[in-house]
Amino acid sequence: MLTMCMNGSRIIFTLMVLMGSSAVFAELRCPVTPIPAYTGDLNIQSGYDPEDPTRSTRIDDPDSRSKAINDYLIRFSDGLGRFADYYASRQTDTKAGSLAIQCTHEWLASWAREHALTTTDASPTGVALRVWTLSAVATAVLKMEHYAGADWALTAAEKTWIAKLGEIVRADYADRIRLKPERINNHDYWAAWAVAASAIVTEQEEALSWSYTVFRFAMSQTVNDGITDTAYLPNELGRGALGAHYTQFALTPLVMLADHLPDHGYVIDYRDTVQLKKLAEFAAIIVLTPEAVFHIQDDAQRIPSPASFTWLYPFNALYADVVSTQELLEIVRPYTGVNYRLGGDLRPLYD
Repeated sequence: MLTMCMNGSRIIFTLMVLMGSSAVFAELRCPVTPIPAYTGDLNIQSGYDPEDPTRSTRIDDPDSRSKAINDYLIRFSDGLGRFADYYASRQTDTKAGSLAIQCTHEWLASWAREHALTTTDASPTGVALRVWTLSAVATAVLKMEHYAGADWALTAAEKTWIAKLGEIVRADYADRIRLKPERINNHDYWAAWAVAASAIVTEQEEALSWSYTVFRFAMSQTVNDGITDTAYLPNELGRGALGAHYTQFALTPLVMLADHLPDHGYVIDYRDTVQLKKLAEFAAIIVLTPEAVFHIQDDAQRIPSPASFTWLYPFNALYADVVSTQELLEIVRPYTGVNYRLGGDLRPLYD
């Protein structure tokens, strides 16, 4: 018997090995035991130095408890994404598909039963971790719906839990445009995507109107640059050496919203489409030719994380006419495509 290991590759290996076990299918059960639901507080410390106005300096000695909780939630998110990816890679194998579905249900059910992550005791960083976890959960479910079709459906308990998380996330961020419009940033965009994805999978699409409002506000935040004929988000570019990274990071949920909102009756109008394209071009240029934007941001930029480039897949599928983003994807393609915040691997959906 293989021991439980939460490393992503070991999850897949465990599933593959046990595919040959008749015992697994005599009474269908997931061979990868769900990690216990997290029901504690979300008082998490930020990993960035609060004394740095750009918030681009990592704390040398981060709080160990905060790191442990963050890592734990990533393990859960990554596990769910792996099951959807396993299904996608073996869609012609009925047994493999059934096993992936069963694992997804067991993991979701175990956290739904305990009302995981519904605490009101949360710091701003803890609130963000809840957003990213909901985004991971709901996007993994969206992927499973896409791959499995009629073979997949959330249970009532799973649906209730995901919907509740969506309500909490929306409440955490709903007043920020009215009260703190100058501070709207990537956190709000990720919250909008998490709420949208959860609304879609729980069939509570009235919540999409708030996500649409956030998307449109984000487009209104973009600042046009006449020299490069692109546009940027000041709050992301203002992160100093992390400006390039956070531009990619902020684009990810915005592109997901642009991809999914029209399917549910929300129009991405001409102006917003132009601004989104300009923002994407800026995101590409700051990586491909950073000297071209030195007149806006002349800090030496750190290389964005591989996961931060996943927006390129849905964006290029939507807008094939943006040359710079096509060029960037060809360069980063060997390194990107998987993002735990988006339920794992996006490449089967768009590539």
